Amino acid sequence: MGRDFWVMLGLSLLLVVMALGKSKSINRIEGGILFVLFLGYQVYLFANMAA
Repeated sequence: MGRDFWVMLGLSLLLVVMALGKSKSINRIEGGILFVLFLGYQVYLFANMAA
C-alpha cells in the first residue's frame, strides 16, 4: 500500500480519537490541528511532485 493510505489512515484515526474524547465533539483547536496537518501533507505532496 502506498504512503497516502497510511497517512490518511493515521489522520482518520486521529479524527476518531478526537471525536470520541471527553466532549464527544471536535472543538476549534482540534479542527485547526487536523486542518493544518492536512494542508501540510498537501504541500508535501505538491513539493515532491515538482521534484
